[in-house]
Amino acid sequence: LGLSPEQADALLVKDVTGGRFRAAVDAAGADAAPEIARWFLGPLAGWVNGKGGDWGALKADMAAVHALLRSGKVTPQVVKSGLLAGHYPGVGGDPEAHLAAKGLLGGAAGKDAVRAACAEVLAANPELVAKIKGGKVQAKAALVGQVMKAMRGKADAAKVNGILDELLG
Repeated sequence: LGLSPEQADALLVKDVTGGRFRAAVDAAGADAAPEIARWFLGPLAGWVNGKGGDWGALKADMAAVHALLRSGKVTPQVVKSGLLAGHYPGVGGDPEAHLAAKGLLGGAAGKDAVRAACAEVLAANPELVAKIKGGKVQAKAALVGQVMKAMRGKADAAKVNGILDELLG
């Protein structure tokens, strides 16, 4: 499944999740196992530990969350802050509907919105653009940060980088 020995031990051998990890991987596909493992061993473990360590309280549909991430409808930042940091892990349900109700869908999929934000940031920062075109490529990180801030974390940083590269020519 592409898991580290530590991940495999916690999630498969000791099965700390009570079968929830295996069910999510079965639903999403084996290629999703490493990514789903990171969610289970990171934010979900934190949520469970905050609830007294009872994995039985977890109702989140992580296969559906993974599908949203893969589709580009949400970013990992949106999942972590808008879904897994709240009450969703304990109530479950459709993660897409949950995020839509909060107005958090579409950030990663909105390429036109990201392109517009990139264009605005470039126009507002001619000195950074000049530095980048002059060979100081690390200055692009400041532009990426400004776009991510403008998009309130809904943009995919890799897409932002790609669009900035296109616009910088």
